[in-house]
Amino acid sequence: MKHKMIGLLLAGTMAVSIMTSSLAMAGNVHSIESEQSVSTQGTYSVDIENGIMTIRIDSNSENDQYQWQFEGEDTENSSIELLTDSTQEGHSYVGSFKAVDGCKNKEGNLRLIHTNGFCTDQYMDFRFMIEDGKITTLTGGTTTPPTPASDLAKVLEGTWQERSEGITMLDIAPGKNGGLDMVMSDGSGRDGKTSFYTMTAYYDAVMRALVYNNGTFHEGVAITDGSQEQTESDTQQGSGIGTMEAIFSEDGASVEQINWTNQDGGAVVFVRTPEL
Repeated sequence: MKHKMIGLLLAGTMAVSIMTSSLAMAGNVHSIESEQSVSTQGTYSVDIENGIMTIRIDSNSENDQYQWQFEGEDTENSSIELLTDSTQEGHSYVGSFKAVDGCKNKEGNLRLIHTNGFCTDQYMDFRFMIEDGKITTLTGGTTTPPTPASDLAKVLEGTWQERSEGITMLDIAPGKNGGLDMVMSDGSGRDGKTSFYTMTAYYDAVMRALVYNNGTFHEGVAITDGSQEQTESDTQQGSGIGTMEAIFSEDGASVEQINWTNQDGGAVVFVRTPEL
């Protein structure tokens, strides 16, 4: 029955194979060519002294829930070690690094991510040379700035339809704090009530996909004409986790489909609703 469709999707019992295309919305990548550069979200500088590399970031991000931190490395192949990191001297981030003991001559890499612990909206990669066990030179790297929510809305806003049976709909609209508000429903109702699923998704620059952690199943909500105030059932926040991957057309001009997966194994492909 139709009213069971959302529950089935969330439970992962209606699995749909997902394309593995690597195309996704990605922010512009800027090369790091000197010891100081400017990104869309602030400035950073790199100093190397006595084999110790210190990176300072001054960010103008307005979202204080996000902070810069060292991503870490594979311990078996790590070439660098974090000595200290803090927000000292009024900077958004200050981190000092050295070569790991026993590392003689090689090129190393490190990544700093701007994250709230769930989503990473931007990151910086640094490449450097290690000689005789000391960091000697910054050789390059890239910065990947955030993807503005307005850019996401341009290609994703509107109504999408589940590809397999065309029953479940996904509505996407600009949300607050750089996110996209989404409502998933099958349009069913009974005795003046309906059920639907909501989430607010944010673009993760590392995953190259939209991620959410507030997925909420609203069951038995009264159907209104929109003139009534929201009830507690409408506004509650859940803790469902999932991703939305946008798959672009070959020419990159438009999004052909959205691949949705959740923590319970649900997997669905959405496509644009046909134009009437």
